[in-house]
Amino acid sequence: MDALRDLKASAVIGGPGTSPARPFIGLPSVGAFSSAPDLVRLAQALQNQKLLTRPYTDLYVGPKFPAAPPPGAPSPGPARREAFQAYGLNSTILGDFRVVGHGGGVGGGNANWNVYLGHDWVGVVLSNYDLESKLFMDILGKEREAIASAAG
Repeated sequence: MDALRDLKASAVIGGPGTSPARPFIGLPSVGAFSSAPDLVRLAQALQNQKLLTRPYTDLYVGPKFPAAPPPGAPSPGPARREAFQAYGLNSTILGDFRVVGHGGGVGGGNANWNVYLGHDWVGVVLSNYDLESKLFMDILGKEREAIASAAG
């Protein structure tokens, strides 16, 4: 099977109101499969130098240049938020935390992975909401609130 068909009028691949085939296998944004526990293990391996030695980990996760927050990103609340682009990752300063991660989506799917460097906290959100879903953004905001509460 190459694709999944969604006949809902709210589908967004090809534009709002279209009824495209939803990609299943073969595109860079949706060609890989993972689970939340797999992504937590990846975060642990990254932080514990199981993937790269410390100098290369620091190079990989370090900020390279300033980046604007993504459209519709939840407000960080009273904490400051400074966003940067790293090598393939977002590298953010959120309050007193350094956070690296990556997210994205296609029609019918969104994912976000955040690693709170220097802490044992990892945020993984996997969903089948369309692009720029307010509900998906609200879930990311709740993740930040939970981390801020646990740290405070």
